Amino acid sequence: MENASRALIMAATVMLGVLLMGVFVYVFRAGSSVSESYDKKQQSEQLELYNSKFELYNKDENTIMELISVANLAYSVNAQTEFDPTDTVEIEITANTAKFKIPGDNRRNLQKNEILFGSTKDSIFKLATANLDDLHVETNNTNDTLATTRYDSEHNRTIYKYLFNCNKIEYHDKSGKVSKMEFTMRTNSNY
Repeated sequence: MENASRALIMAATVMLGVLLMGVFVYVFRAGSSVSESYDKKQQSEQLELYNSKFELYNKDENTIMELISVANLAYSVNAQTEFDPTDTVEIEITANTAKFKIPGDNRRNLQKNEILFGSTKDSIFKLATANLDDLHVETNNTNDTLATTRYDSEHNRTIYKYLFNCNKIEYHDKSGKVSKMEFTMRTNSNY
């Protein structure tokens, strides 16, 4: 009888141990699924934050100063990712027939604040300060720059003569991050 009670106690102990192990496994799995959903939510929020920095310029009526900002942002992102093709951002700016570009690769060894103008590198700030003839942008007024403005005292604001519409925004297939933006110049009808 004594052996039977010891066997029963041992069986109960084993059953209790198996039950406790089952509870621990369940709690561990529940905890890890919470962690996975938290990680997915964080990744989604980081992607939205990353894209929002570029999507801010996905509009009509960008000024040349805004385009310089988005071009520098693209260069910074490209440099941080060491020009990894899965994470780079390419910016194209078209002003009449002139094309300016921040490429997604760095075969041209661009430095910060440089942009490709055709096949040559130049300062990105030249977009705002250079005469339109120097940029090969056809216009009626050769003294204009892409940053030509006038002050509207009635509405207390500065009006740019040349604005840029965002015509296209593309995203990387795998990462979902912005991969390319294209802008085209137009003359401001309110100038």
